[in-house]
Amino acid sequence: PAGLALSLWLGLAATSLAYIGFGLGLSYLPAGTVATLNLAEPVIATLLGVLVVGEVLSGVSMVGAVLIAAALTLLAVDTVRRQAA
Repeated sequence: PAGLALSLWLGLAATSLAYIGFGLGLSYLPAGTVATLNLAEPVIATLLGVLVVGEVLSGVSMVGAVLIAAALTLLAVDTVRRQAA
């Protein structure tokens, strides 16, 4: 029963709320912002997996996460510079 309740909570409540929020964000945010958030999501999920669940990453996974985070940081810095100019 506890496993069923947890599955229902994760499947119906947590996932549904996340997708509803994502859908609402799509209607208000520009396409570039949505694409950037889509790239950040796996890095954040990986980081949460390491910090919360205690997962262990391989070297290749760490390099990939760092490269994506670095690319998103460069994108953010460039966007801020363009808006300031």
